Amino acid sequence: MSFKHLIRTTTLMGSLILLAACAPIRQTGSVPVYTSSPSVASSSDTSNADTRPGQKLEESTKPIEPEYEIAPSTSAEKPAQRAVQSLIDEAWGHYRNDDPDKAIAVAERAQRLDARSGEVYLVLASSYLIQGKQQLAEQFARRGISYSAVGSALRNRLQQLLGQATAL
Repeated sequence: MSFKHLIRTTTLMGSLILLAACAPIRQTGSVPVYTSSPSVASSSDTSNADTRPGQKLEESTKPIEPEYEIAPSTSAEKPAQRAVQSLIDEAWGHYRNDDPDKAIAVAERAQRLDARSGEVYLVLASSYLIQGKQQLAEQFARRGISYSAVGSALRNRLQQLLGQATAL
């Protein structure tokens, strides 16, 4: 055996040992879990000498569940959605009262809360159209169409508004 062959073999063996050391270790069976609750040992329960005083050994594989309940994430979304809808309703009120400036201001607040609400863009486009700002109305109508569902009444209203804005 040559010296080069011996070096290669040694390098190869060292690499394999290194790779084997990095491999994950699989554990089978249940793992004992120590809890800090004190155990009450009866006179007949002296078979488990591995436990320390004040700790007991549980053989359960079930994870320990927390004593509190985590609220679902959807509950945090509902107040924001209600706020956006409230602002949209307020903006429509200003629009109906022939006050497009206030309608735009309120709709922009709603847009900051939910930039993907098609109805916000409908209010904005409608308000800009009655002010005679056709380009802005067209831009907001197109943006609202991109956020509305195909075939929905909202999308149909936005497309009608877009047609009015481009016809003027």
